[in-house]
Amino acid sequence: LERNAHLCALGSHPSSLQPMLLCLCQLLVVFEMSQAQSPPITTDWNSNLWQDRTYKPGDKVLVSNVSNLPNDSVLVCVAYDYDNKLFVLRDGAAKIWGVSSEKLRPIAEIQLTSEWAVVPPDASVPAGGEYKIDVTTG
Repeated sequence: LERNAHLCALGSHPSSLQPMLLCLCQLLVVFEMSQAQSPPITTDWNSNLWQDRTYKPGDKVLVSNVSNLPNDSVLVCVAYDYDNKLFVLRDGAAKIWGVSSEKLRPIAEIQLTSEWAVVPPDASVPAGGEYKIDVTTG
C-alpha cells in the first residue's frame, strides 16, 4: 500500500498521467480481488447449485461426441460446474473434463457374484472382478 500511495502522489501531478493510471489499475485489481465470489464448481450433490441431477459424484458415464476424447470413453463424475452447466469428469489418467449432459450416458456397474456372467454392453466390472475371455471368439 505504501508503494500505491507513492504512485498516487506522483500521479496527482498533471504532467504525470502514466503513474496515475497505474495507481488506478492497481486499486481496481485490489478491489476486484476483495469482492467475495462463490466458486463456479460444486462437489455437493445436495446443494441447490447442482442443478442437473442426472449424475452424482462417483457415477461412471460413457462420453460420446467430444472432439478430443474417443467415443464411449468411461469417466467418473466428480463435480458440477453450475455457471457453464457442465459435469466435471475425471478419466483414468486423472485428467479433468467438462462435458454437457447431452454427451453422456449412464453406465451400470454389475454386481459381483460367485457365478460367471456375461458383461452386458454399457456396463462395467467393479474393482476386484475377474475376467474370463474366450480368445478364439473374441
